[in-house]
Amino acid sequence: MLLITYRYLFVLEQEYQRLVRAMKIRNFRPATTLHTYRTYAYLVGMFFVRASERAKRVHSAMICRGFNGRFISLRVFPPNPHNRVFAIATLFTLVLLVGLAWRR
Repeated sequence: MLLITYRYLFVLEQEYQRLVRAMKIRNFRPATTLHTYRTYAYLVGMFFVRASERAKRVHSAMICRGFNGRFISLRVFPPNPHNRVFAIATLFTLVLLVGLAWRR
């Protein structure tokens, strides 16, 4: 499930870059005007519309391939302390990396 989410983040980023490129091609220049705020609102709205449409297409493709809402595994993985420590360490690392990237 995490791999699907990870892949989808890059797909969304490509979609965002495509929208920004379209704005640049149309010679959009950011300023502190009502036109700029309206354009950014349209950008965010279109981003969510496209993300929703893509999610519907992915869901339809998964249903066509027999997905019924449950992920099936050949082995049962019982929760143990090692998994919890790994999950907490991974989450901490992710938050740290996002925080460092945000400061740039």
